[in-house]
Amino acid sequence: MEATVGQIMNREVATVTPTTSLREGVQKMNELGIGSLVVQSDGKPVGMVTERDILRLVENGRSPQDLTVRMIMSEPVEVIGENAGIQEASNLMVKRRIRRLPVVKEGELIGIITSTDIIRVTNQSLPRVSDLKDEKTSFSSPEGAAIAERPVMK
Repeated sequence: MEATVGQIMNREVATVTPTTSLREGVQKMNELGIGSLVVQSDGKPVGMVTERDILRLVENGRSPQDLTVRMIMSEPVEVIGENAGIQEASNLMVKRRIRRLPVVKEGELIGIITSTDIIRVTNQSLPRVSDLKDEKTSFSSPEGAAIAERPVMK
């Protein structure tokens, strides 16, 4: 049975409001060592601010001094429910070209799942190359053929 988003998500989510100064948001990201903030209003996610958003701003010659998060956040924000499967989350991330998904329950922010979280779970279910070498499994053997036929995540 596939793991659900709720089983692997991080319940500690760094958030700001749309009226938070961008400077304050950048400071929060630096203090926490993270690459994004979920922008929320009344407990509901309304946007995201990522390192990419900030880099685009700087590249265009703008200063974060007098800006608010609302002025550069990506919106609307893609979200996913806690009962969704890991494959569904992965597919959504690939389709939308994003690395983070806020997790909601009845519209309220309850967590976040990242591509790193999905890779971590996926890696736990894959055989290690060293295990395959130790077993002297070749892809022409019955064991190797079974490994080669495993579905690839899309």
